[in-house]
Amino acid sequence: MAAKVLVANRGEIAIRILRSARELGWSTVAVYLSNDASHAGYADEAVKLESVGDFMNVEVIAATASRAKCTHVHPGYGFLSENPELSQALSKCAPAITFVGPSPDTLRIASDKMLSRELATALKVNIAPGRRVSSSQDVLAFGQQVGYPVMIKALDGGGGRGIRVVSRAEEVDEAFKRCLGESPSKQVFVEKALTGPGWKHIEVQVIGDGTGGVNHLWERECSVQRRFQKIVETAPSRLPRSGVQPLINASLSLAVKLLYKGLGTFEFLVNSRTGEWVFLEINPRVQVEHTVTEEVVDLDLVRAQLLLFTPNVSLQTLSLDQPLPPPTDFAVQLRLTAEDPSKNFQLSPGTIRAADLTWPAGRGVRIDTWLSSNGHGPAEWTVGTEFDSLLAKFVVRGRSFEEVTQKARRVVREFNLINTNPGSGSGMSAVRTNAAVLAGVLEHPDWLAGDIDTLWLERNAAMILDLGNTAVGKRVAPRGLEFAPAGNSSSTGPAAGGGGGGGGATITLLQPGSLFTLTLSPPDQKELETKHTLTLSSIGRNTFPEILSGVLQTTLSPSTPQLAFKLEQSTSAAVGSGGGEFELADPNDARHVGVPLTGKVVEVHSALLFLQKAGSSNSTKDRERLRVRKGEALVVLSVMKMENSVVAPFDGFVERPGKGVKVGAVVGEGTLACVLEDRNVVRTAPREYTEHATTLSAAELAWTAEYQGDADKALWAYLARLYCDFRLASYSCMVQSSGTGKSRTVDEMSKAHFVIPIKLEDGRKSGYPPVDRELSLFLTSSHMWTQTEVNYSKFFRAFLQALFETTALVLKNELDLHSHLEPFEDDDTPERIASKFRERMSSDVPIEGHRSYRTCFYNVVIAATEEITASKEFKAQTAFPMAPLERAFEEVAQRLRSGNSDSPLVVIAFDEAQALTDPIYYRADWSRLTVLQRVFSIRSLSLFTLFVSSNGNIDQLSRAYRSDGPWFAPRNLVGPPFVTLGFDQFAKLNGTEDLELVTSFDTIARFGRPLSATLSCSKIPLGHDLKLMYGALKLLNIPFDDIPNLKKLNPAQILACLSRWLPIGLTWNDEAVEQVDAHMRICLKADQLHGFENIVTIASSEPFLSETAYYIMAGMRMDCPKAYMDTMARDAAVLRTSGQEIYAGHGRWCTVPDFLEELFRPGLEKIHSAYGLVLDADSQGSHCKPHPVPLKETFGIDTAVYCTHFLKLHQSQVVNTKYLVRLYARGAGVLCPNPYCGIDGAIPYLYNSTKLAASNIGAILWRSTTDKEYGVTPQSALDLFWEMDPYETGLFNVDDKEPVEVPIIRIVFALGAETPSITIIDHGKPGKKKFTTYDIWVAGLGPEVFGVVDADSAPVWQALLRGKDERLRFAVSKEGEEILKSMTPGVAEDEAHWNSWVCEDGASESD
Repeated sequence: MAAKVLVANRGEIAIRILRSARELGWSTVAVYLSNDASHAGYADEAVKLESVGDFMNVEVIAATASRAKCTHVHPGYGFLSENPELSQALSKCAPAITFVGPSPDTLRIASDKMLSRELATALKVNIAPGRRVSSSQDVLAFGQQVGYPVMIKALDGGGGRGIRVVSRAEEVDEAFKRCLGESPSKQVFVEKALTGPGWKHIEVQVIGDGTGGVNHLWERECSVQRRFQKIVETAPSRLPRSGVQPLINASLSLAVKLLYKGLGTFEFLVNSRTGEWVFLEINPRVQVEHTVTEEVVDLDLVRAQLLLFTPNVSLQTLSLDQPLPPPTDFAVQLRLTAEDPSKNFQLSPGTIRAADLTWPAGRGVRIDTWLSSNGHGPAEWTVGTEFDSLLAKFVVRGRSFEEVTQKARRVVREFNLINTNPGSGSGMSAVRTNAAVLAGVLEHPDWLAGDIDTLWLERNAAMILDLGNTAVGKRVAPRGLEFAPAGNSSSTGPAAGGGGGGGGATITLLQPGSLFTLTLSPPDQKELETKHTLTLSSIGRNTFPEILSGVLQTTLSPSTPQLAFKLEQSTSAAVGSGGGEFELADPNDARHVGVPLTGKVVEVHSALLFLQKAGSSNSTKDRERLRVRKGEALVVLSVMKMENSVVAPFDGFVERPGKGVKVGAVVGEGTLACVLEDRNVVRTAPREYTEHATTLSAAELAWTAEYQGDADKALWAYLARLYCDFRLASYSCMVQSSGTGKSRTVDEMSKAHFVIPIKLEDGRKSGYPPVDRELSLFLTSSHMWTQTEVNYSKFFRAFLQALFETTALVLKNELDLHSHLEPFEDDDTPERIASKFRERMSSDVPIEGHRSYRTCFYNVVIAATEEITASKEFKAQTAFPMAPLERAFEEVAQRLRSGNSDSPLVVIAFDEAQALTDPIYYRADWSRLTVLQRVFSIRSLSLFTLFVSSNGNIDQLSRAYRSDGPWFAPRNLVGPPFVTLGFDQFAKLNGTEDLELVTSFDTIARFGRPLSATLSCSKIPLGHDLKLMYGALKLLNIPFDDIPNLKKLNPAQILACLSRWLPIGLTWNDEAVEQVDAHMRICLKADQLHGFENIVTIASSEPFLSETAYYIMAGMRMDCPKAYMDTMARDAAVLRTSGQEIYAGHGRWCTVPDFLEELFRPGLEKIHSAYGLVLDADSQGSHCKPHPVPLKETFGIDTAVYCTHFLKLHQSQVVNTKYLVRLYARGAGVLCPNPYCGIDGAIPYLYNSTKLAASNIGAILWRSTTDKEYGVTPQSALDLFWEMDPYETGLFNVDDKEPVEVPIIRIVFALGAETPSITIIDHGKPGKKKFTTYDIWVAGLGPEVFGVVDADSAPVWQALLRGKDERLRFAVSKEGEEILKSMTPGVAEDEAHWNSWVCEDGASESD
């Protein structure tokens, strides 16, 4: 079989590997992203990945290689190159695929620095003192033992990431946290730091054939580093051969022991002054700097590596089984990066055009770069934040070190990148490079003297940069050289100055005396423009657009004749985002803390988090939470996978966070991180924010309104059933989207059963009830001594003991918490005790936070826990003794026993339990929740624990039992999650409701959160990234880290994402967005048998169109476009007629003509002037006659459409006025997926009355068809109208004695018709009873008929309409049904509930 290799990498290394493979005659496959495809032009085939994360996804790479029928996969460096799981996955493909790299066993050792050190120790290879650590306390102990400095390292770090040198104890905590953050596995170790003069970084290149045959290809020196990232490498080193030989011997002994196969680098630290050396680590892959070895040994390393993974090839067959002679030439590699040395080497994103580049060339010069497309694609490349900053590698060879240095200096000076902003409108800034630093290194006298160590660059950075700027600044045009004008170029002068650094610019020729006219006006108000003159008096510095300075005169400031000015280019503060998402720090305001460099926010200070959630606070207690100390990290940025802290400049308090600064955001230089308030400044009261009061009040009212329904009884029966089954663990979970009544139901249950409620904080706005903040922080924080599984188990058992001891004190009235509530009595029944306890813990809780009783209660529990865990006895025990815990529980239980043992005596309810599911430290497979569940498996206590969650993986909350599972797996089987639950307060009406009442804020709030959101917008909101983000995460499985790349979605994908939000109108403020994101509506099913008196509430709170989006993706057909149009038309009508985006009242309804006007704006006149039909049936026969009043007058101003979302009803009999009035009360329209019911949907309206009664309800009924056989006229399809007879469909009751006087509207949408038109039907077929109807035929789907469709969005609607278009088949695997189920956490694990959702027989769930 011919060899075919997939290169699982990008950039210059991918091009490097593809070239060698093609030279061997192999077929090649590249993987790429839409915004990073330059390397793909060098392959025979290219496969597009969905996201950056796919480069690290073993399954994606293996599946891609298998589909492409590859024989080999080359990982390059970085990404999956050191992951043994990729090798294993490839071996399991059919047929098996060869991984071009060491065996999985070798990778496991080589990629783990501690295992590598242990192997070295076994082979008597020198290593620095070190040990594995799990806390900063361990680091402090090590530092005290060996002395500072010490070095903290990630076990799986690399490229300078995950490494921090600590010079004193005070630096340990921050350094430990940063290293942990940069370690993918969250595992670190510490070793004695060997840095300073004399210590060089030397590495040996090894090659092996996997049989024990290994050889070395000499060494390289990589001592020129910044923050342990290599910048300049040379081969060979300038150490004497006698000093290199011990390193070679050690490398070969390690490689032989590992049966090493392929390329590998063995790294060491060598003191050139003393001769000391120690082994550092193994890099089991091709290195970035392999190029210099290739140059001095004259060998294509990648070609040799590929050949070693073909049959019957060994080092001997490659003539590499004997040591090569020592190199006689020298080679230098210079890494050109997109970093700005003048700004602390910050990342410099932007766009580079081929026309702006000048590459060096000549004998002995090699350029490895990804800024090349091999003639495929545009000659323009984007430097972003997703990957490292490497642009190119300059590789230079010479016969002596002096010669190679001279050649390297020339190479750097020849390189030029013209720094002009691209004219593409991308908003990206010009890219800066580190070329001046490279030049400065070569110019420094220490370079030729060989006096370089690993900290040399950082010690001499200022001098190096000055030398480099001088060197690259020498690049000027030859004297006497003139250029002819090119085309219509408007250039006013030659390019000059420092092109070699990427730090130069195209100079715009400006002269003193130049006169300009400055015109100013508000946007789109030209009539208000003013004109001013601006004269340049003198010019100080001109490297525009980088810097322009001088003195000017302007009529803008007539009182000041001359003004000094300086115009300096700065990185945009909205990198990777739309404008307006962030705000800039004011450099003149000392309180403003600005972000000094571009990067991704990975951590924010707890004070900023608190204010982002709470908004503001005046309390003394909360004020302490806002305190920060000078030097404390306020924001941590990840730049090229390395973490950088933005620290507080002085002691003070956080006044407010910067807009948009949150974890995951990509922020630019100058972004406002936060505003600080000096600790000595008296704080003034914040201004009140009343605009979001409705959002908070909705939650509070939904909680305090009279509870209706039996969900609390169903929940208790469910808990009792699981408790009595001794095969099951004594805990389970309840998982639903927020706002469906979980917490309220638990609270209602606590009125009759003893429940201890705990509300955790999950990192977002937690709604109602409020969070138990201190307890949540206590349970979710990392306690220094709890860093093992056993200690966490001991901690939680101590917490339980303290909780029961404190509860027992409450029940005995011995805990004085200043409560004036009724005391507990000896003769209280268990139900009365439960009710009194609830009064203390949960009764009348304001939205702002819990009352003092509950806060004090948990403070006592925290103090008791800390007392237990601080005792000598506790620390000395390897396992927590059960006796004290059982005694504490018994004190509570004895008050609650009533002779019934069929249910638990005590229930502990953890609300927002997903806060406990984050992995702890280096163990990705265990969390605080797994430990808690293990603890709560105690069957000796009459205790049941309920984990309540709004989101999260169901398996995390209800981990399945496995007999071969790890220690934390449940000891018992776990019962299924409880998911069928929701508010049903809207099920009953008392007959007094009217339009004003049902659209009032109080009523809306009672119907379940969050009905506070109102409007979307009148056009398809393709630009709302927030909506797209949510839809992409839920529907497209796009990783969170890839969200900034939403632009790559095609229009159909975008609309599918937005369809999740269809029933959710919303006002565009941040708080409403947060609420809607976390609290989506309940999706309901009603049937004829039970109707709304026993309504079925579906667990999914994601509405109808989330289903629709799935069916579209799966190639099925539903009426998505029509429902979307109706919602958009309604929103536009409400906004136009009410004139405001409000939460209640007229901000929620519109008249029928207003609704139709927005829906059919192009055909408005025809529809408004349409006459209806009176269809009658009498004993002599049937006839119809026209209704004498046109539509607009018939419906006039005394009709009201109140439809903010749709419910899918599974039986058409529910579409009856007595049911529609209840739907109307909650602002719902109807969708009927049953094709036999005669209609596809209905929008109810009130007619000639504002009172809600069945006699006042009418409806717009519609049918929708996509068949192209229907043309402009409806003659062939009049039966579609006749099937919508209101008596046949059940809208009106045929048994009523008198005919209904309320007119209806019937519309047939022939969306598949090619010619758009609107026709008024003037004849019809009488039914069983007399009724009045206005019939409208709508053909086509385009701006000619629909007001909500414009020319730009019409193709999107058409794509959605087609349904089976291949472009709509995205991100759906063979487990497509599971994807749909996973839209609701919990449903996927409950087969019966899932079946009840999709069934059409009207059966309801028992729970």
